[in-house]
Amino acid sequence: MLQKLFDSGFWLAILFFIEPFSAMFALLIYVATYVHHKITIRTLFAPVVGFCAPLLIYYAYCLWLNEVRVFTNLFVFKQFHKISFYAENNFYWLVISILFLTTIGFILKTPKALSVNNTFKKNWLIVTFQLLISFFFVLLIPEKTGVEILFLIFPASIVVANGLEIIKSDFIKNIVFYVLLASTVFAVLL
Repeated sequence: MLQKLFDSGFWLAILFFIEPFSAMFALLIYVATYVHHKITIRTLFAPVVGFCAPLLIYYAYCLWLNEVRVFTNLFVFKQFHKISFYAENNFYWLVISILFLTTIGFILKTPKALSVNNTFKKNWLIVTFQLLISFFFVLLIPEKTGVEILFLIFPASIVVANGLEIIKSDFIKNIVFYVLLASTVFAVLL
């Protein structure tokens, strides 16, 4: 478990080099540790050590090249820009669809998921928290290109799939599936 926590911190640092706002996903590591009742001193520090290892190596590299400014710029967070990017481009319907289907799936599955006391309840809480962090990540990222929606699609797809699982009628499930498929093809053609 300590190796997995170290790895999560390590890969989060690699993602931090690409997009510094991704550091907010560190909360997810600690929420998962808390939800699974695995909090010890070692489990609290393993992700920190994993996160610091690539940072130290990158700092040494920047110091060697006399480019410490490049390293320190990682910790300068730019102001958040307006979210009108999604309304101006073809992402409008995609974002609306994701939010609508996720909300419906969340409303359908959450009461059933929270009524039982097993590992699914714990994992549902973690997915919910990941969905919230991803939503704020998409809102706060300064340079919106549309790629950041991928961070939102993973937890949203889990919520939507679990919400569709609640629906008993195969006819309704097939209609939802075909509407999603047709809208994807339509969006690609535009």
